[in-house]
Amino acid sequence: MSNQPQPSIIFIARRRRGISSMELVLVLPILLFVAVLIIDSGTLSMWNIRALSAARDAIWKRRYPQSALAPRPTNWPAPDATVGTSAVANFDVLDEPSLQQPVARGPLPGATVKTNLLDQTRGAVAGTSGLTLRMPVPPNFGTASYNVSHALLDDPWTYDSMGMQGNVLRRTQVLYELAKAPAALSQAFVAAVSAVYFASYQADLTPLQHEPDYPRFGYGSPDFQPQLQSFCGLDAESVRSGPVESLIQRIRGNDQPHVAGVPETMTRSFLSLYRGAIQKLQSQLDANPPLPADQKAQIQQQLTALKAELDPKIAQLEDFLSKLNSP
Repeated sequence: MSNQPQPSIIFIARRRRGISSMELVLVLPILLFVAVLIIDSGTLSMWNIRALSAARDAIWKRRYPQSALAPRPTNWPAPDATVGTSAVANFDVLDEPSLQQPVARGPLPGATVKTNLLDQTRGAVAGTSGLTLRMPVPPNFGTASYNVSHALLDDPWTYDSMGMQGNVLRRTQVLYELAKAPAALSQAFVAAVSAVYFASYQADLTPLQHEPDYPRFGYGSPDFQPQLQSFCGLDAESVRSGPVESLIQRIRGNDQPHVAGVPETMTRSFLSLYRGAIQKLQSQLDANPPLPADQKAQIQQQLTALKAELDPKIAQLEDFLSKLNSP
């Protein structure tokens, strides 16, 4: 059998000779156009990211407590390209109903809100950057412009910017103009405090905070003085009927509902203290295994002396407590 190619195959090969060059000519413009698009879109994306980074860098380098100007980015086109900071006239992100509450915008009963201090846009600044570039390929393809802004709330609420003399002062008195109490009421309050502070019976109030029996039996002296519970309100009647009335009940006591006043609280505390001191020595006498006879006799002597001292006090306290609880 002959290995020579058939005439028909040779004819077909001769007909396709040169077609690959034509295909390249037809496809090459499309490939070049796609390459140009890739180069241009990549360049535009890169400069968009650089413009945003420059704007962010400009404003964050000015954020409190810094104040230095941001350096011009490396290879930033000159002279048309810009970078800097500016004020923000409108901050859309703050257009939230939750930010328009009366506590920040008013009105409030018995107080005036200083809206200039509680203005959410106070201290709003933005970093800006802008530049115009020609398309890299081809140069006459057109230009692309960038004007990027990055906003930031930069009010740190420092005490000096709010007109305060120190950071330990309460900002409430700066943010709000609270209603002033009548002069007669303020004078009455000062007189009441002075009367208690300089009273002749001041020494009789020592057990409220510094009762010596507690350290004697190994405990710290409790503070029996009721404290005004924390509250938030500007309505005088609500404050009077709420935390103030509760404080009075915890001082005097109340039957319905039952609220232990200072006398009952102190009585029960002293009863628990004295009974616990006696029980402590009694437990040592009843220890198992028993203590040595000489040590046991010594504890028994201490217990006898302690009961002789405390039993009258316990009886007196129990009698006083029964009278407190009697109808």
